Amino acid sequence: MKKSYLLLSLSALALASCSSDETVNAPAAPGIDFSAAVEGSSRATSTTTATISSFAVTAVKSGLSADNVYFKDHTLTRQGEGWDGNGTYPWPEEELSFFAFSPATAGKSTVEQNRQGVFSTIKGYHVESDVLNQTDLLVAENAMSNATNKTKTNLTFEHALSRVEVKATHTNGLMHVEVFGIKIGNMNSTGDFTFPILHGENRLNLSASQANRVWTNLKTPQDYVIDVYEQHMYSGATYDFTERAEKGAIFVLPQDLSKSGAWSETAKKDGAYIAVKCKIWLSKGYGDGKYGSRYHTLLWPVAPQSESETVEARWMCTPLNVNFQPGKSYVITLNLTGCGKTEPTGSTGGEVISKGDMYFDVTLKDWTPDSGGSLFMPAQ
Repeated sequence: MKKSYLLLSLSALALASCSSDETVNAPAAPGIDFSAAVEGSSRATSTTTATISSFAVTAVKSGLSADNVYFKDHTLTRQGEGWDGNGTYPWPEEELSFFAFSPATAGKSTVEQNRQGVFSTIKGYHVESDVLNQTDLLVAENAMSNATNKTKTNLTFEHALSRVEVKATHTNGLMHVEVFGIKIGNMNSTGDFTFPILHGENRLNLSASQANRVWTNLKTPQDYVIDVYEQHMYSGATYDFTERAEKGAIFVLPQDLSKSGAWSETAKKDGAYIAVKCKIWLSKGYGDGKYGSRYHTLLWPVAPQSESETVEARWMCTPLNVNFQPGKSYVITLNLTGCGKTEPTGSTGGEVISKGDMYFDVTLKDWTPDSGGSLFMPAQ
């Protein structure tokens, strides 16, 4: 590249020496231009092809050497229908492998090599605990050369995180639930994303990969909370937190919690769990529509001692044993009929809220025969 720029400079000097009253432009070298699209981007709160605003891309020349980096974390921002990178890189003679992520502020990449080839990694990516400030991480990969690419380098972005929606329901006609929020608790939030080596396919196929193939070094457990205003849940109805909150979907780091990551009273007391902040009332049979000790019994958290006493809602929890994979959206529906357990706090917690449903064993005793004795009509 240095030689090419030197030749262009000498040509410009020669042209300047033979004419002082007109400008002659050297022929433009073919530049690397990009087109970007987001695959599977119709879901709410996710980035779409129309809303992606920036991305960073790294280009690596062919060959098993990390020294073959052509450019690294080159930032492009949307300009109308195209992308502006504050200049254009000319095409080299070699084929280039492109690794891109969006938004461009998501982090910094590294370029390494193994026996299979050169690969790129976004190290230490962190998912924000504040759901309102979360961003949809997109990744893309392609490989091509100027000989095969005459127009634009296509980058088809895929969602690298997992997306979670939570709903709740119950089927007990005698139970009334007031919900105040949901929480995904104690789930790893930081990890390294490694681009799979699939050169030239313009597809990462993350949905066909296990999470632990692209996300490694998981750490930093944290909670994700969505608060809602007090809402009443009736038997048979489904409460959708996505519709009730300002931003009901939660982005989480892909990880397999189905094997050993979920909270367990015995195996993993500090594992992941999902919880609903609520109050649970049981009808006394005096009618519906009014709540308090006169009309209902407060089963959870604690029954008040008087009408004037208030009790704050608390978290009702269950283990989160889901295998979260990149690029997939999950809808978790919590059935609150069984009441769950108290919130785990490391080595403590997880106590059963309800001692079990009350069932009646009904039998009918047969009539017992009796002689009845003798009755005498009185004399008239």
